This record gives sequence, C-alpha cells and structure tokens, in this order.
Amino acid sequence: MTAPPPRLFVLTATGSDAAIVLRRGPADWVAAIGWDRATDRFGDAHWLKARLYENRADISPDGRWWVYFALKGLRPYTVVAETPRLTASVFLPQCGTYGGGGRFDASGRLRILNDALDPVPWPPILPPRTMDDVPDPLLLRGWSEERRGGYSYFSKRFKGDWWLQRSCQIPSRASKVADRLGYRLYHPKTETAGPRPFWGWADILDGRLFYAAEGCLWSARPHGDGKEVDVRCIKDFSQMRPDPRP
Repeated sequence: MTAPPPRLFVLTATGSDAAIVLRRGPADWVAAIGWDRATDRFGDAHWLKARLYENRADISPDGRWWVYFALKGLRPYTVVAETPRLTASVFLPQCGTYGGGGRFDASGRLRILNDALDPVPWPPILPPRTMDDVPDPLLLRGWSEERRGGYSYFSKRFKGDWWLQRSCQIPSRASKVADRLGYRLYHPKTETAGPRPFWGWADILDGRLFYAAEGCLWSARPHGDGKEVDVRCIKDFSQMRPDPRP
C-alpha cells in the first residue's frame, strides 16, 4: 500500500522573508525546515518525534524566533526556539492540551496561550491568555475575517479580482483551537469558485500564490476559469525520512 503524502503547513514572518515549513509524517514524526522566501532556498530538516500542533505555532516578525506546542507521549509542552530549530531556548511544561503554544504580536512580543505551569523567564513574553484574547495570526498577514454561522471566513485579495478564502470553525472555549475546513479561489464578479480540498496550507505572499498539496510546496496564479496556471513545484518534501539531530 502506498503511504499517503506528508502534510505541510507554513509559518511566515511578517517583517522578513523567513518562513518555516512544518512537515508531518510518517506517524508521529514532524520536521521543521527553514525557507528563505526571497531565494526559495530551504535549510536542513530538524526532526521531532511528537505531535506538533501547527495551529498553535507562530514565528516572530523578524523571523528569528518561533514558538510551538507539542505532545510527546503524555507530556504536553510549549517551546520557544531559534528559527527553525526545535531545541528549546525556553521550555514550558503544560498541564494539558487545552492550552499551549503562542502568538507574536506586530511588535514581536510573544503571548503564551494559557496553562503554562512555570513562570515565563523571557522578558519579551507577555502574561498567558486564551485564544479568545489573542488576534488570529492571519489578521497580521493581510487577511480579513468574517464570522457567521459558527464559522470564520478569512479572505485575501490576489491580482485580477481573485480572492483566496479559508474557512474554519470558530474555536470553542473548551478546545481553544480552530479546525481548518478548507481553501478556495473565488472571483466575485464572475462568481467563479474553485474549492481546493487537498490544500493543507495556502497564502498570497509578495504577489505570488503559494499552496501545499501532495507533499509539495507550489507556486501558481489563478486563471479566468478558476484553475491555476504557471504552476511550479518549489520543493518536494515527500521523499524525506526522519533523521533526528539537534
């Protein structure tokens, strides 16, 4: 039986060309790979055998630091590390999976999301808060949000009146985590809509459409019929194998 392709998610810095590609698979393995968006060059993979919650991870505006929440066995914890390494500069044990992770604000200050057991020993970190008190990272990256019917609909405009849209369920106070439902390309004037159920991540960066699908990171632009043209595979992550190192 052919193994399914790895799932990809990308964290992008708001004030630099730095980004981190998170590659999940096989099983409990995750890899963090640095991506220089100015050159489309990628660094070495840093591997971790744990469940890393990408929707609670974030990267600082200057791209120097990132924060992530992971569950290793029965031990949940939050880490602040240098990009894109996984080795902790700050390690915060958590009391459960309802909290954990963090968000950087526009000035680069970090807000840890709830439930940290130990005092935070790093001056840029602000007091813990819940997801409800911290703006979604998409809003700092040029997306707009509309809420209706228990769902959040995020939109970002592309060239030629095309919009990239992302929908997700509004998180409850119990879970604190929004479930991703999917992406689509939409043209309001022609009402052309193109769902993209297999995209694990997508964004418009520096006038380019990027998306993750089938274990690869792609760039493209939408055409008049709602299909992508000028499609290019920037990087194929499907053949990588776990290689743990600091």
